[in-house]
Formats: sequence, C-alpha cells, structure tokens
Amino acid sequence: MNRAAELAGRSMLSGAVRALLLAAAAGLPLGAKEPAVEALEVFPGAIQLGGPRSLQRLVVAGRLADGSRVDVSGKARIAPADPDVAAIEALPGEGRPAVRPRGDGETRLRVEWCGAAIEVAVTVRGHGSERPPRFADEVIGELTRAGCNSGTCHGAQHGKGGFKLSLLGYEPEEDLIAITRETGGRRAALFDPAESLILKKPLAAMEHGGGKRFEPGSPAHVSLDRWLEAGAPGPAAGEPTVESIEVLPAGWRLSTGEAAHFVVQAKLSDGSVEDVTGRALLSSLNDGVAAVEPIDDPRVTNPPTNPELLDALADELIRTGFDQKAFLRTILRSRALQLSSAATPENRAGDAFFSHYRVERLPAEVLFDALVAATGVPERTTQLTCPARVGEL
Repeated sequence: MNRAAELAGRSMLSGAVRALLLAAAAGLPLGAKEPAVEALEVFPGAIQLGGPRSLQRLVVAGRLADGSRVDVSGKARIAPADPDVAAIEALPGEGRPAVRPRGDGETRLRVEWCGAAIEVAVTVRGHGSERPPRFADEVIGELTRAGCNSGTCHGAQHGKGGFKLSLLGYEPEEDLIAITRETGGRRAALFDPAESLILKKPLAAMEHGGGKRFEPGSPAHVSLDRWLEAGAPGPAAGEPTVESIEVLPAGWRLSTGEAAHFVVQAKLSDGSVEDVTGRALLSSLNDGVAAVEPIDDPRVTNPPTNPELLDALADELIRTGFDQKAFLRTILRSRALQLSSAATPENRAGDAFFSHYRVERLPAEVLFDALVAATGVPERTTQLTCPARVGEL
C-alpha cells in the first residue's frame, strides 16, 4: 500500500501537466513582465563555510512595493569579489544557487536583480582540513531524508526485513550498532565499502523491498560512502552536536501557483552554523494550503520508478477533467489497495510487489479518532496535545 501511495503521489502530475496547472493557477500569461523590485534580501545574511565539502544554499528575495516578497533565487546574478575564496554553483534540481568554498579567507558576494543590488559577507575557515561525515546528524540525516527510518520502513516497531532502526534517528547509538555490528558486518563492509548493504540496497544494486531510495553520486550516496571509507566511526569525543535549527526566511506570502525556497540552518555546539537543507525533512502541516516539494519532483535526476503508471495516471487525471475525487476513486479501487492482508505460505515472508496487504500499526491520532467514532464518546480533550488526549481517553 505504501509503495502504491508513493507511486500514485509521484504520478499525480507529469512535468508538463504540472507546469500547465501552475501557470493556469497563477493566472499569468506567457511572457508576463517581472514584478518591480524595490530592494533585495539574501538569506542567510552572512555566510560561514568550513571544510572543502561544505556549501551554503541561498534564498534571494525581491521586496515589492506592497511589502511582500518574490523569490528570485534562480534569476539573480551572483558573483564573489574573490573567486579564490568562494564560488557560486547551481544545484541540480533545486533551481537556485549555492556558495562553495575555494580557500580560507573573507570575501563578499554581490547579488543583483532588476536594478536592485545587495552584498553579503562570506567567511571560509578550515578549507584544507577534511573530516568524515558525522554519524548522528549527517549519516542519520541522509537516511531520514530517504525515508529509511520512517514508521513504515526500518523505523517501524519491529523494523523491516530483520533490520531495525530507531524512528527518525532518535537513538543514534542503537542505530550505529545495528548498522555496523549486526549481520556479521555485511551492512557496513569496511573491507569493501561498495559492497555494504547500507549502500547497495537503497541504491537498488540488489533486491530491496523499499526500492531505490537515492541515486548513485547523490549527496546521500557520497556521504554514506565517505563514512564507510573512514571506517564507519561513531561520535568522537568533543564532536559538535546540533543545538537548534532555523528556517530562513521566517515566512513567505504566496499567491496561488507561486513557489518559494527555504534554507534550513543548524547551529552546532561549537558555535558554527551549517546548511542542512539537503538533509532536513520538510513537511507541510496543511497540504491544502501549501505543499512541500519534492513530492512531485519531475527532474531528470529523479526519474519515475514506474513511468507506465505515471503516464496512465496522468492520462486518467486529464480524462476526468482534473476531478480529484474521481482520480482518487480510481486509485483506491486499484488491485493494489484491494488486496487481503491474509498471507499465503508462498508470500508470507515477503511484502514486495503487493503480494498481500501489509498490516501496519495505526498512529495514535488515527486510533484515537477511530475509538471516538466507534464508541460514540464525544471528544472532550481538544485543548490537550495528541499524546495527552490519547491518555485521557
């Protein structure tokens, strides 16, 4: 069911259909003029870079006459005053620039768009020293972003396929043991890191019930590979830890069809600040108002896992006149979502290819609402947090 939901979600709109919908929703004719920008803002307002692999994503916002912002991150011209200290590169699939270190020192970035300009300070320290990825936030962060430790995968109560991770990486010490010491060291094959199951399975280089979770050469692949090459180390004494995170800018006011970027900054215990946007797991509290991409992410480097299904669902969406109820009815009536949970001797051990419906534990919120509906007892604890509401019931 989870795989079907993923495929259906990714297949909701093909790239072309999605682009047409956004244009129609925005109500903008092709070739419409850019809005008049009075001033520019850059987030973060100052940039600190450490080792040679560090980077800092940028969000460039144009301030309009009415006080609102428009995201021009992918359009603004950005140039460093000293290219020997910092360089600008475009991040594939993100549509915005990032700053990379080139050498220790200080410089400034000049950002220009539609006659407005602003400068941002850049400081690079420790460019000549490289360290392995930190396990607790960098390695676990990549696994979390890939969904490996979610409640429907290895973060489930009993794990999946004999491999159990803590939910969303809340117990990194236990995760380190599970990855490096269980299964005779096959998950982390330090003598030949490329043969490690923790790499081969999410890359779909071998059978994996969760399918491909990241691409060869992606940041997740590179980070895990470097960690394995370094001997799969755990947290070192004095290693900085994440104390807090901040999302920049603090808010956007968007019209229907508009999109905007964010950057997620982590403050570490040693006082440094890192861009963790690529490892952060972002979600919307109300998808009906604003959705976080890449849920539907049709870039070349993120191909559909089932292109035939993608095309079929896109055709169905068009055929129904973009009727969401009719579209969801088609998905919910599909064979994959109608299977019995009763397993046979042949498919009891596996859950791949939708051989039978997988029974999953209900989240507390769903169970609470179900009990309220089934018992007819009115909910009288709406002012409490969800865990307290469940206990109160």
